[in-house]
Amino acid sequence: MPTITLPEDNTMFLVITDELEIKRITKIPNMCMALDGIREHLRQQTRYNDNLSEDAMKAYEDMYEKFFDIMNENHVSLDELWS
Repeated sequence: MPTITLPEDNTMFLVITDELEIKRITKIPNMCMALDGIREHLRQQTRYNDNLSEDAMKAYEDMYEKFFDIMNENHVSLDELWS
């Protein structure tokens, strides 16, 4: 459980002592980069890969759409995270 300490000037600091919580927080930028990489790969396949069969193109389009459905369902926007 995080603890809050108040220094003499009453500025609040959140002190995180849980190792798992620290690991999760420090991995957030990596997770954002990984999600952005997946998004970009799906985008490139659906827009620029002329060698895909019709079935493969449909599969990539479905994955691209599902990616954004999942992100939206969880209220996650890569644009918000990078701005």
